[in-house]
Amino acid sequence: MSLSVFLCHASDDKPLVRELYERLQSEGFDPWLDEENLFPGQDWKYEIARAVRDTNVVLVCLSENAVSKAGYVQREIKVALDVADEQPEGAIFIIPLKLEECDVPDRLSTWHWVSLEDTRGYERLVAALVRRAVDLGLDIENTATDVETVRESLYDEEETLEGDTHMTFPCELEKGDKINIDLKSDGSVDVLIMDEGDYKEWDEKGEVNTLFREFLDRDQLHAFFTAPDTDTYLIVVRNNSNDDVEMELTISYAD
Repeated sequence: MSLSVFLCHASDDKPLVRELYERLQSEGFDPWLDEENLFPGQDWKYEIARAVRDTNVVLVCLSENAVSKAGYVQREIKVALDVADEQPEGAIFIIPLKLEECDVPDRLSTWHWVSLEDTRGYERLVAALVRRAVDLGLDIENTATDVETVRESLYDEEETLEGDTHMTFPCELEKGDKINIDLKSDGSVDVLIMDEGDYKEWDEKGEVNTLFREFLDRDQLHAFFTAPDTDTYLIVVRNNSNDDVEMELTISYAD
């Protein structure tokens, strides 16, 4: 069984999305595209909603057309958001995918986006899909991505961290699991490790009961963390400056 991937898109972007469909299919994934998967006579609204609910991943293909245009693509996003609420914390389910430079709608800003215009954009997209397939125990047949590397790696990210903001990277760990954290950035950032419950308190009030590790004002970091209990731990990268920071972050299981 292959990873199912629903392609949420605006009709004006069909040519680009069709190319994406073919590339993902050649990688061994099972993409869902209306013109390929809908049969004549089917209730298309019902079938699309069902496909969103049944899929393993929703790729929300973003462009100026998709962001600004009212229509069924907005309903698909709403269904996807409802299903996302039912997913385990940290699961890769919604991936905002920029087909061109455009704003990411606020309701999708929770999830890290990827751009096909970036040099490694498609490679990073495939790596995220492989990660989801590995988490679900699904087969991956044709992808050139090193599956064993993905199994060992929790995150391998290149991100722009805007001024006075932070990003979170949830890690579901068993008691005694060890992870490595490697960071490089062109500006100083803080890296904090806390559990999911303490993060909510910290995000709302700026206070935290238990801070497992804290690394302040770093532009490079190589650190490790051992989970004291089975829990979801959040690696928080915080930018206290007013300037954007480009960063590379890898979080992987340690031997």
